[in-house]
Amino acid sequence: MKSRFIAMLVALPALVAGLLVFSPAEAVTHNTYVSTDYVTMSSISSTGLGGKVSVSCRGSKRCKGTLFFEGSENRKRSYSLKGNSRATMSVTMNKGSAADPFAHGDPKGVDGQYKAVAGVRLFVNEDSPRNVTVSYKVQTETRSAGRIYYNINGNAAGLSDMRIELHRVLRGGNTTLVASRAITGSTSSYFSSKLGTNNTPGPSYKMKLRAVDDSSNRHLEWWWRGGSGNTVGGSRYLREGNTVRSTKDGFVAPIFWGTISGVAPANADVRVYAPPASSSGGTVVRRELDVPSCANIFGEDEANSGGGYSIPFLPYDNTPATKNYTVMTKVSGDQVWLGSGGQRFGSCQAVLDYRFSRSNLIALNGPTLGGQNVNVGADRRTTTIKAKYSGFKPTVFDEYVRIREKVPGLSVLDTPVVADGGTGSDHEKAFSLPYGQYWVEVGRRTGCSAWYPSVYTNNKAYFNGADRGAEAWKSFRRLASLPGSANTGLEHVAIVHGASYDREGKSSGKAGWMYRDYCKAYGEGTVNSLTVSPTSASTKTTSTNDKGAIVKGHVSRTGGRTNKEMMVRLSNSGGTIVLRTDFTDSSGNFYIAGLASGKYTISVNSDSWRGIGRTFSGKHSITVKRGHTYSAGTLKFKG
Repeated sequence: MKSRFIAMLVALPALVAGLLVFSPAEAVTHNTYVSTDYVTMSSISSTGLGGKVSVSCRGSKRCKGTLFFEGSENRKRSYSLKGNSRATMSVTMNKGSAADPFAHGDPKGVDGQYKAVAGVRLFVNEDSPRNVTVSYKVQTETRSAGRIYYNINGNAAGLSDMRIELHRVLRGGNTTLVASRAITGSTSSYFSSKLGTNNTPGPSYKMKLRAVDDSSNRHLEWWWRGGSGNTVGGSRYLREGNTVRSTKDGFVAPIFWGTISGVAPANADVRVYAPPASSSGGTVVRRELDVPSCANIFGEDEANSGGGYSIPFLPYDNTPATKNYTVMTKVSGDQVWLGSGGQRFGSCQAVLDYRFSRSNLIALNGPTLGGQNVNVGADRRTTTIKAKYSGFKPTVFDEYVRIREKVPGLSVLDTPVVADGGTGSDHEKAFSLPYGQYWVEVGRRTGCSAWYPSVYTNNKAYFNGADRGAEAWKSFRRLASLPGSANTGLEHVAIVHGASYDREGKSSGKAGWMYRDYCKAYGEGTVNSLTVSPTSASTKTTSTNDKGAIVKGHVSRTGGRTNKEMMVRLSNSGGTIVLRTDFTDSSGNFYIAGLASGKYTISVNSDSWRGIGRTFSGKHSITVKRGHTYSAGTLKFKG
């Protein structure tokens, strides 16, 4: 009886130790942690397998203990880590044990390229700073052959030299070619790419598809988009291409492309465009699109003598309802944009409904989409713009009308001008415009130039040398004194820009003529919204163009240097208010009119006339309100 009691006492500590094993999820205090969930094993001897796990020691004290797999207690590995540190530690197991993935693992991956055993217990026997044992459940694996699979389903008709490529993206946005394969319209294969430790994903790449259009010898290319097992088509440029990486289970890239065809006017220029996958990225990014702030080109063709066209190698995704494309057809400067169901639009922005909507786009969801027929000549309507003025007699620049197409996310002055022209004495101007949405600007033209009398016979001190000599036509005493003739040389250039032979000699006490970027307007200008549709009004009366603010001032220079004919400019960076200019008279005074209410930046000699600098002291900004007059004081020019 006594011996049995003693035996029980001897066995009790072992029993207690066996019971004091905790999983990390249990509320037990310990300092050693394993953060590895998957452990790749490889042979290290005739009887053993080895792998690596990440171990961390939390707290200021050093962590010591052993690591071992269940069933391989005879292969404990010691560890010793400084406090608050992390390290990769070796772990081993017996070959043939239950945790051995070679002997007992289930096949995994697309091609069964590795084996795995799930739910393996990895023990951490922490001796210091705490005497405790915890276990983690991990998956042991054989090393996988890292692969990037591609399954191609494309219409190869009319294409040659088709290739699929892997590119590594370098710093700065450049790429380097890593691998390239020839492909056909239906190909399934893979690129090999080494995995990381414990079968973690391999390096990141982007995938490019390339081909040559046999009918035009054009080189076509786009970047694949999607995730493993799914595609969302392709992108024209690298930025939107999605990353592909080899994985232990195998990254699978489905790839689809097709052809859009139809009938257009004979010899028409036909192009297929697609908006970017996302309208985000900011104004700068959207400006870089092939059609700024709208879409990129994916293919083009010239219609044959019968009007037939065919544009191949267009990527699409595996969701049938996705709408991707619009077909633009152009003949002799006139164009139309084709949407789904034969809808016709006057511009790329109109197809997107001026809000980046894809609802009007054409859905390509198969190898061939025919019947995309189009006649050039967008649906138009003549609209007469009727301008109104108050408080001043308008100049020709006040009467100038510009039509800009609305672009979401862009300020008025950043949107494209689609039509312009001056009104008549009735202050009206008619425009034939495609259906769409527009801005109407009256009296806001700043990009104009004209000839003005000058106190100087020429500007040769500035307009000379290799870089400026070609601009010598901008100033002269007599037109015929310029090199060349009416049909050649600088004299001809001046005539093209509006110079005439009646500009000879002195004019009103002046010595010559100058061509300057200057437009005199007195009104602040107006901006109004315009929608052109089959039912829109035939006349658009603008809001009243009131007299703008006036800013007067004087430019001075030291040392007896001239302050005559120096450009003074008032500009606003908000993207909605136009700049106004004037150049100083023979006394150095300036008078800038036509200013809308707002804050302006003042600059002197902004066009570098006569080759002097731009530095000055005095007011550099001014805030004005329309209808009022202000003084900028004296601007002391230092150039």
